[in-house]
Amino acid sequence: MAKEIFMPKTGMDMTEGKLIKWFKNVGDTVTAGEDLFEIETDKITMQVEAPASGTLLCKLRNDRDVVPVVTVIGYIGKKGEKIPEKQTLLTINNTNTSEKNDLNFILKKSIPKKTPKSSYFMATPLAKKIMKEKEISPENIVPTGSYGEIKFSDVQKYIDLKNSCDISPLAKKIAEYNNIEITNIHGSGYKGKILKEDVLKEIENKTRRVKISGIRKVIFNKMSKSNSEIPPVTQSLSADVTELLEFRKELNKDISHKITINDFIVKAVAKALERCPFINIRLDGDYIIKNKEINLGIAVSLNEGIVVPVIKDANKLSLYDISLESKRVSESGRRDRFNAKDALVSSMTITNLGMFGIEDFTPIINYPEASILGVCTVKDELSLINNNVCVRKKIKLCYTYDHRIIDGVPAAKFLCEIKKELENPHNLLN
Repeated sequence: MAKEIFMPKTGMDMTEGKLIKWFKNVGDTVTAGEDLFEIETDKITMQVEAPASGTLLCKLRNDRDVVPVVTVIGYIGKKGEKIPEKQTLLTINNTNTSEKNDLNFILKKSIPKKTPKSSYFMATPLAKKIMKEKEISPENIVPTGSYGEIKFSDVQKYIDLKNSCDISPLAKKIAEYNNIEITNIHGSGYKGKILKEDVLKEIENKTRRVKISGIRKVIFNKMSKSNSEIPPVTQSLSADVTELLEFRKELNKDISHKITINDFIVKAVAKALERCPFINIRLDGDYIIKNKEINLGIAVSLNEGIVVPVIKDANKLSLYDISLESKRVSESGRRDRFNAKDALVSSMTITNLGMFGIEDFTPIINYPEASILGVCTVKDELSLINNNVCVRKKIKLCYTYDHRIIDGVPAAKFLCEIKKELENPHNLLN
């Protein structure tokens, strides 16, 4: 019997997900556990694994569709196996070639009769071949096919037009460097020759509009909600990490996987939350949710923005295990390969800008959490110890919290617990 493929519900607050793209075509062989499609939620983007092995019989939803959670979006089964009669958006055509699947799209008329501005486009096999060889973007070609597909003649017309353009060597270099399509430029030189001034004018007039989407859209929505709904307060203090840095140096001599300063901070925060359960909360409407687990989010920077994979049950892990798990979730974030465990709602988030020399900042709460810890750079500071002036290593911790449910004194106690842990690094091995 065919196996249903659902839009997953990855969090308690999730009501719908955006299907970013399928990794398989109808008719392809699928192995249980391999990445089948990618979704975008109100928290992250993540890959979803295939629930079973077999053949991808059909896709009931297309790329970019917004789908309610636990909705069937496709079926996996034996090749040729029938699916429920109502599920007929995309069907198997006894082949797994992309050209045949493109034809299914055309016959179903499930794609508008224009070239989509996405990675998917319709074209004849020969047109695709020439475009790939010549590295031509489909967005530069006007399709003339009956169903909006790009034909070979369309590609050839584009190539001829481009080759016929008379352009000065300097103008050509400027256009190539700035990724300017010269076929869109009207030359001002003799017989329409494109000059440097024409290309510079095109660059000046060209306004690039980029739709907010993907990870940036997630960040946009969450930060807007956080800023508009949460009254934040930030408290800061410095911890002496002189002994911690020496301890870390000695510890890393005997192990292959190196422990980072951030690993110590994650462990310290986890232990502090155990002693300060009044901090491990979040707001849900008119209710305060007291988190039973201590799951810590680690902010990971990407070119497109920030993702926050989660270390589950951080208080139950050793310092070494936290280091391994922190590296794993950070890599999963950078490669955009989250699983359901990495996408949990965390107790709070830790964001570290110390490696950039940042000495002070006000982190914004990662909605729907109630607090976030910002970690700054390690600085040399003069201190008076036993009436002797000496240089000590200090690190500043900036704690922002939702003042609707967390008050100043509990927040200060929590910060002091973190400070105490960092200043007694040997205790963090437990």
